[in-house]
Amino acid sequence: EAIKECFDNNWITEGPKAKEFNEKLCELIGCKYGVFANNGTLSIYLALRAMGIKPGDEVIVPDFTFIASANAVEMLGAKPVLADIDIETLHINLDHCETLITEKTKAIMVVHIYGMAANMDKIMAFANKHKLQVIEDAAQAIGVKWKGKHCGTFGKVGSFSFFADKTITTAEGGFVCTDDKEVYENLLYLRNQGRLNRGSFIHPKIGYNFRITDIQAAVGLVQLGKLGLIKDKKDKNISIFRKHLAGIEGVKIIEAEE
Repeated sequence: EAIKECFDNNWITEGPKAKEFNEKLCELIGCKYGVFANNGTLSIYLALRAMGIKPGDEVIVPDFTFIASANAVEMLGAKPVLADIDIETLHINLDHCETLITEKTKAIMVVHIYGMAANMDKIMAFANKHKLQVIEDAAQAIGVKWKGKHCGTFGKVGSFSFFADKTITTAEGGFVCTDDKEVYENLLYLRNQGRLNRGSFIHPKIGYNFRITDIQAAVGLVQLGKLGLIKDKKDKNISIFRKHLAGIEGVKIIEAEE
């Protein structure tokens, strides 16, 4: 029914549905600004580009993540430097990161793996110590918080995915959030053919097409309305795993950090 509205209103490209979806995502996440991308991989690329990562720069990336985290860095011509993880949490190991810092290291990428928030207190302290920008790959972390603050809002930028296996889906799609006005303006130019507004043929900067459709946004809005039910189902599922796998040798359920 939501998709049908797009056709009834004769607007299927990015428009009113996308605007509403954007506003509700920003409200949920608690960020000032947000833009869509075609998918989660490109949203990381877009975020890195907007925050000023350039060819030759190095970005520390955990080695336990989906390959898109590193691929997006490589797409820029930058170098993904792989860091080990802490086997108890599956999150990036900052002790190993200490050994990877060079004069070319410009940023560290945090991956909130499997929807478990990384320890952002430690991450931000490490980044501040080494004067690094922080990008959060929060592809799997919509609705997930660290000490009451939504994942994706600690660093310069946060990236989310709406692929089919994520908490909410638009089939394909991504979202970049930031509180930095300059980064947000960069995002607007980069995702919309080097212009701030649609319909203009004046292109002050180089940009590309990272837009989505109102059809996708319509699906996203319905999914967002079901977020509470989806989270309840996930909680029920993990409780089943905890109950039936408890005490089995060789099986360990990783718990979220506190």
